[in-house]
Order: sequence, then structure tokens, then C-alpha cells
Amino acid sequence: MNQRNQESRNKSRLVADGQRHAAMKGRNHGGARRPFGWRKDRIQVNKREAAVIRAEVPRILAGVSPLTLAEEWNAKGISTVTGAQWRITTVKRIFLSPRVAGLVTYRGEVLHSPDGIPVRGEWEPILTAEQYAAVCARWAVPADGMASRLEARGRGSRTTHLLSPFARCGKCGAKMTGTREKGQARYRCPSRGNGGCGGVTKLAAPVEQYITALVIVEQQKVQFRTLEDLPSWPKAEELAGLQQRHSLAVAFAAFEARNFAGVRPVDKDPAAYVSRAEVGPPPAGNGSLNIGGLK
Repeated sequence: MNQRNQESRNKSRLVADGQRHAAMKGRNHGGARRPFGWRKDRIQVNKREAAVIRAEVPRILAGVSPLTLAEEWNAKGISTVTGAQWRITTVKRIFLSPRVAGLVTYRGEVLHSPDGIPVRGEWEPILTAEQYAAVCARWAVPADGMASRLEARGRGSRTTHLLSPFARCGKCGAKMTGTREKGQARYRCPSRGNGGCGGVTKLAAPVEQYITALVIVEQQKVQFRTLEDLPSWPKAEELAGLQQRHSLAVAFAAFEARNFAGVRPVDKDPAAYVSRAEVGPPPAGNGSLNIGGLK
């Protein structure tokens, strides 16, 4: 059994060494499907798809998001390699992959020669090294996460439509997604294959204005509501009991401070007794206990 395990490890090591050796020579490796932007041989570029990628670089540097590109490419009928819909992850994978600049990767990292020069692949690059670096500077997420518009940090997708996390379909109850069609933002119920019914689509602007107005009115009601108008708290009696027990604890602490620790109470909070004791020795107490009005 040990001999078989050793043989298996040796074969795995030989395969890994062969893959790295091929990568160092700039050869193609991995995957059954061709990458978007290249022909089936993975070497020559697909002129139509490469032109689409190159045309978007100035817009990306100007601030266009992956979500916007995905929506626009779907609306234009630009097909993915598998024929599926464009998504944020697939769009970002194209522009952030070192392959698009002709660089070779091995186990997720760009390979370098012994002289420290990045290894170039045998395939035709679509973007220049400068263009690729500029796109990465715009879209890539640093190791500590990227600040969102709400100053949060993380790797999630940025919300561009006001009600995207909250809008629900009135027919099936599915979560509606924000899209842009013919220059107008809309909320659309996903298709049946994606968990919805696909039967509801609403313009985003009037819906967002209506919801915004409702929120403002509700906040104004809360702002001008008096104490008497507020609903009673169901745990008011429980809070009163806790306050009473706290008062008894304070009184008991005061009694112990006066008669056993030699500390004169300086506040209504037991923590203040400790602070007073650390400052210096107070005068001795009179031995009385004051709870409420009783001594």
C-alpha cells in the first residue's frame, strides 16, 4: 500500500512539474472551452469579441461598472462562450485575467522568469500591459477589501438601484432585480428558471420616488411624536423591577463601604466607591444604612 501511495505521489509531482514547465514556455493549459476573445485554437484572437473588449477599456477607466457592462452586453445580444447571460463575475473575469494581456499564470499567479520578467504566452494579447494595469487599478479589489459608497468594506457586489435588496414581485414574491433597458432603470422579476415568474416589470424612477416620499413622511411622524403618543413598552414592569434591585444594591454597597471598608460614598454608583478609595482614605462612616427614607 505504501508503494502504491508513493507511486501516486510521484505521478502527481511529474504532472505538476510538466504543467509548470509548459507554462514557463508560454503554452496554453487548462479548460475545455475557449476563452472569450479567442478562437478555438486559443492562440488567434476572435476579431469581433476582441473588438468588444478593447472598446470598453476607455469606459472602464471613466468609471463604468461590471454590472453596467453585463446589462448592456445582454441587451445588445453579445453572446458568452456558453450562451449564458453575462454577469458581473464573468465580465470581471475577462478584464482582470492576465491572459488578456498575454501573461501566463500558474496556480493563480503570474509566472516570472529567473530574471524577474513576466512570462509571455504564445497566444495573441488583446490588451496592452498598460491597459491591463489600468483596468486592474480600477476594478481589482485590494487584499483588505474595497470601500463601498456606504463606507463598508468587503468583496460583495455594489448596489446601484435603490430598492434592489428589498423589492419583491407582487405575483410570486421573488426578489426583483434592477436592470437598465433603453436608457431607463427598471425592476424586473426573474424568469422561472431563476426563481421568479418573469411577469412583473416596473420603471424604477416612479417607484423609488414613491418609496422615498413614504420614508420621509414616516420619519417626520417619528420626529414630531410626543412621549404620550408612543406605544407602551411591554417590558416596563420588568425594567422597574431591575431599577429597584439596582437601588437596593447601591444602598447595600454604601452600607458596606461605610462600615467595613471605611469609605464614604461619593456617588450613587458603587463603581465610584472604588475610585474614591484609590484616591485616599476617607473618614470613617457613622454605621447607618439609608434605603429610601429609612435609617
